[in-house]
Amino acid sequence: MNKILRELHNNQIIDKSVFWHLHSTSSSLSVLYGQPKVHKTGYPLRPIISTIVSYNYSLSKYLAKLISNHRTETPPSYIKGSFELVKKQKTITIKTTTIMVSFDVESLYTNVPVKEAIELALDIIYKRPNKPDKLLTRKQTQQLLHHAVCDVSFRFMDKTYIQKDGVAMGNAIAPILADLFMIKMEEKLNRFTKKQTKNMAPICR
Repeated sequence: MNKILRELHNNQIIDKSVFWHLHSTSSSLSVLYGQPKVHKTGYPLRPIISTIVSYNYSLSKYLAKLISNHRTETPPSYIKGSFELVKKQKTITIKTTTIMVSFDVESLYTNVPVKEAIELALDIIYKRPNKPDKLLTRKQTQQLLHHAVCDVSFRFMDKTYIQKDGVAMGNAIAPILADLFMIKMEEKLNRFTKKQTKNMAPICR
């Protein structure tokens, strides 16, 4: 990662301050720990990888901000909270036979296909009208994203592991990549429901 950053700096693609901010000097392995889900039976653990001391922590935060800055649209299914849900419900007519269904994704982060999520992020940055004012090419950004989320190494019980796919809860860039993937899934589902019946409303999350 440092080699790529140095090349970008030498080619004046990133300035000195960005280089030293992203450059890794005294990092250590990320650590896996479990957070109990107290609202579920048996208190299963939510696996979280603490990446704050890892070599790519600053890079992940930098890329997450880059993607976020180029998101110009709010997903049509996005609802900020319960108050907004109630407000939206007041604007629609619901029949007595209508059934409201709620969906949940089990282990979302670890089931996100990383390569597909990276391409979705790159499309946000480079295929929208507001192309980045930075000099980074799509390929260079792809390389940085790969270092931020792929083959993440971590320590658990004095053993070292590598996460081969999925994004790690605890990685700064994980939430936005998971969100982009879910938006893509919703778009596919909504196209399917429109073909099947007019009585099915788009899902909200």
